Amino acid sequence: MTISIETHPSTADVLLFGDPRHAASALAHAINVPGVADDVRQRVGGVFERPMIESGGELLAGLNIGAALLGGWYKYRGLQAAARRTLDNPGVGETVRLAEHKIVSRHAPYVDVLVGGQVVGRVTFGIDLSFDIAMLQASVHRGRLMRVSAGECTASISWSVQGFEIHRNEFAPIALPLHASLGEGIPLIREARAS
Repeated sequence: MTISIETHPSTADVLLFGDPRHAASALAHAINVPGVADDVRQRVGGVFERPMIESGGELLAGLNIGAALLGGWYKYRGLQAAARRTLDNPGVGETVRLAEHKIVSRHAPYVDVLVGGQVVGRVTFGIDLSFDIAMLQASVHRGRLMRVSAGECTASISWSVQGFEIHRNEFAPIALPLHASLGEGIPLIREARAS
């Protein structure tokens, strides 16, 4: 089960373009730029461009912003230390405050082109996210992240194909929930997964 928090915008395509329908047109335009066009066509051939463009847009739509934020917080040492302490003392919970901090999330999805069940080409995309968060308060219990309360957040995102940047959006505001409960919580350390 994947746990995420509700953000606005909620997915990378909306964060990048506002209107997710623009993703396909931006990619179609990009693969006609000299250099990009040659590289992509060499990998997929002209007949496969339309499905590759649609798949590239779907990759953006599938990247959940709340999940990317939680993935960054999951790695924060202060939260992991609190997880260890609360797992060792099951009746004790901790509140961890994170002042201004940055989360960087890099993704390299790809689209394989299949002919007769065989891969005949691969196109690699890059989705780079950077979040600047003013303040976060996290509740940790039994080694799990149980609740987050967040302040202001801005994000920068860039999207590339075969290393060529397609589009970028800098300093986009992200609306985070004031208080988000994470149900049974997200295990912050391996031992908490079994509890």
